[in-house]
Amino acid sequence: MDINLKRIFFGFIIILLFLFSFIFKFEKYLYFFITFLVLIEIFISGIIKSRITLHFLIISACLFLIFYFELNIIYLIIFLLLFIILSFFIDKIINPSFTFLLCLFFLSLFKLYFIDIHFVYLIIFISFLNDTIAYICGKGLKGPLILPSVSPNKTWSGTSISFISSSIFLIYLDYNIMLSLFLSSSLFLGDIYFSFIKRKNNLKDFSNLIPGHGGILDRLDSMTFFSLILLVINS
Repeated sequence: MDINLKRIFFGFIIILLFLFSFIFKFEKYLYFFITFLVLIEIFISGIIKSRITLHFLIISACLFLIFYFELNIIYLIIFLLLFIILSFFIDKIINPSFTFLLCLFFLSLFKLYFIDIHFVYLIIFISFLNDTIAYICGKGLKGPLILPSVSPNKTWSGTSISFISSSIFLIYLDYNIMLSLFLSSSLFLGDIYFSFIKRKNNLKDFSNLIPGHGGILDRLDSMTFFSLILLVINS
């Protein structure tokens, strides 16, 4: 089994960072630090270099509607889903829809932080659990790929076992079975969607900020849709 030891090592470092943040209550500082790194990363990746005005307008509109008009973020999430669906048919709005998603993702984390900080750590933990199991089982069991043209390393074996594991964990936390399955599916969909964005931009990784993992966005992928759903059901 060909395991990337660099990936395991830096994954362990990331876990220690979040553990340190949890123990010493540094979540706010970590949140703004990661947000800053993501802004750098999307510039490095070139995702917002084209149609930069549209990206800027989307971010500004989200912030304006939420903080000035106090618009419920749930309405923007519904619009986001329509925007993403439309982007599969109109290439010009693929990257702006991705910017829209990132904007709502960080806003959802911000809101969940004030609802209950444990929601934020749930998102982080289950994302790492899902990704780690999928990686190890996929490498060990191998087997057919799910969408090789979009995500060349994602196997049915790794994804199925990680999906079952994540669902069992959520059921253990007293989420009902249907919601647990839905939330676990969102982890996979977030991963696939980010891979789709990378393929459309001819990127292997969003950056090389984390050795063995790629960029910050390569680690946040499965968290995005999961966090949006978690916000909806807890608002």
